[in-house]
Amino acid sequence: MALPKRNATALRKALMGIVELSILIAVLLGACSYHGRSASPSVGAADCKSFDRETVGAVAWSSRGDFLVVDTSSDADGQGRVRVFAWPGMSVVSDAETDALAVDDAAIDDHGGVYWFTSDPLSNSATSTRLRKLEPGGTPTVLGGAVQNAAYIGLLWGGGLVAMELDPGPPEQSRLVRIDIAHPEAAPVGVTAWTRKLWSTYWADRSGEWLVWDEYEAPGEPQDFVVLHHGQRQVIRPPGYGGGEMTLSPDHRLLIYQRTETARLTVLNLKSGQVEGELSPLEFYGGEISSAGVLAGLTAHGPGESNQLCLLDVSARL
Repeated sequence: MALPKRNATALRKALMGIVELSILIAVLLGACSYHGRSASPSVGAADCKSFDRETVGAVAWSSRGDFLVVDTSSDADGQGRVRVFAWPGMSVVSDAETDALAVDDAAIDDHGGVYWFTSDPLSNSATSTRLRKLEPGGTPTVLGGAVQNAAYIGLLWGGGLVAMELDPGPPEQSRLVRIDIAHPEAAPVGVTAWTRKLWSTYWADRSGEWLVWDEYEAPGEPQDFVVLHHGQRQVIRPPGYGGGEMTLSPDHRLLIYQRTETARLTVLNLKSGQVEGELSPLEFYGGEISSAGVLAGLTAHGPGESNQLCLLDVSARL
């Protein structure tokens, strides 16, 4: 039986028991509300926005920082939606339903094209999973053939499509793979070796040359951050209870992650292995920094609470 597409939020819930967090985004076009908040003086003021009755699952920048993709799901029925905004200005480039529930993938290529997997949760077919693409200003199209027994978790752009592949085993194990865009039904190419360690989140830079993930032996065991670059593997044990939603700064000197104790984006120096402070006093549930140093951060919140997407220039901090 085919495994339905499992997104990164579902994996985090399964592995770590973290209550799913969500965020709302406002755009300049459409019905929206605006709320400005002050960020750290070192990074300037945050431009925070909320979007009515939709929850954001993920955001990602294109290589040049000229496109920002935002994946959302409806608070009413969970229907997924993807939007691409031009930056600066946040004018809408693309807007379409994803035909998937609770989308939280953000795979955007350098030309503003967005990719995601859909599958029919009610289907027993091993071929119900398909790869879709939304071209700027276009409508979603299906790429290639049906994906057999798909077990991909998450999807992002790192010099091509990168996902986590899960082998349910026994024993259960996982690895990062590259997916052939033209032929997603083909066997993926492994980027990392299979591991039986548990992961909660992973990230790749736009070139795909830098990979970051976290791993641990079992729930409650110490967590390590792993940075892989041209075969060189660096393992860092974060202080305290660790965290998740890791990314790297544009120059790859710093690892930014959401610290468990504070829910704030924390800066860790890869060379020294030491924490250098926080990007902002706002509590974020992950985010990504553009090549120009603009953070698109998803503010953290509790069940039933509203939240926002905040954009702030952190170039001076990095």
